[in-house]
Amino acid sequence: MIKKRIDTETSDEEYKRVLRTVPRDMIYQSDMVYHSYMVDNSSSVIHSSCIEESSAVKWSSSISYSYGISHCRALENCAFCHGIKGASNRIFNKEVTEERALEIISSLKCLWIPEFDELDDYSASPWRDMPPKMINFIKSLPEYSEELYKKITS
Repeated sequence: MIKKRIDTETSDEEYKRVLRTVPRDMIYQSDMVYHSYMVDNSSSVIHSSCIEESSAVKWSSSISYSYGISHCRALENCAFCHGIKGASNRIFNKEVTEERALEIISSLKCLWIPEFDELDDYSASPWRDMPPKMINFIKSLPEYSEELYKKITS
């Protein structure tokens, strides 16, 4: 049981410490989930908590219907976001309409989902096998940011 509340004010080091102490349960209808808890209908999740209908999430918490999220807290309808808190409808950290966010996330989830490996723990990028069609799609987005793309996929 978690005794300390994890919220947007918790430091990354404290967040990581608390995450290491939680039970590896409360995972439902999800694949490739490592060192995480309270994960529902999601895939490729590592070192994260309270993740719902999302894919490719690492070191994050309270994420809903999102894709390619790294070091974020309290996001909904976001894709390829890094280091932001309390946001919705973002692509590469840029604000977009809800319709645009949902369209992109749906397309991303249909194209490909990286396979996170507990043993890799990011020493090797789970994004290394991304198909060219996916890379082309991502880089064609007007919201695309090379800097964020590298932070998330490296």
